[in-house]
Amino acid sequence: MENAQAAGGESIPELAGASLTEAERRGLPGRNRAVLITSVQESSPAYRHGLRGGDLIIAVNQRRVTSLPGLAKALRASGRVQLQVLRGDVVLNIPIK
Repeated sequence: MENAQAAGGESIPELAGASLTEAERRGLPGRNRAVLITSVQESSPAYRHGLRGGDLIIAVNQRRVTSLPGLAKALRASGRVQLQVLRGDVVLNIPIK
């Protein structure tokens, strides 16, 4: 998989190996304003950065992200990127470039 595969056809090269969808499409109560990582291929760039299936991307460089287009736009606009990811009840800061 060359680029991240996002529902709706969005391509996000920085997250190669991850499948993404908007959390609200999955009906996640209380957590529907985020981008859900549905799966991550082992040994992919996304996996090496520490991302895992089930993670919720809630912010890029501490700016809230609520949609796939918003995530793609934030990643394009940023040089150094740190994702804020909700894994269970823990918020992780994960640098990806």
